Amino acid sequence: LVSFSGHSRWTFSDAERTPSLQVGVLAKFVTVALTGLLLNTLIVYMITAVMKLNYVYAVIPMISVVPAVTFAFSKYWAFAAHK
Repeated sequence: LVSFSGHSRWTFSDAERTPSLQVGVLAKFVTVALTGLLLNTLIVYMITAVMKLNYVYAVIPMISVVPAVTFAFSKYWAFAAHK
């Protein structure tokens, strides 16, 4: 909830978003967060189990790809301005 509050109030603020819309935005935010977790898990699995590499090699896509994907989903879907 702390992360959602920060993103909702500062990163992706929208003065026209009503409290009733916040529930839908929260559900989308949770979906985005779970997608990020799934991507991180998948990356670690692919690099360690499939490619048989050290988990350290998973760090690069985890700190570059996953944040970019979750930011894009948050900006253009979860917190998209309602018109």
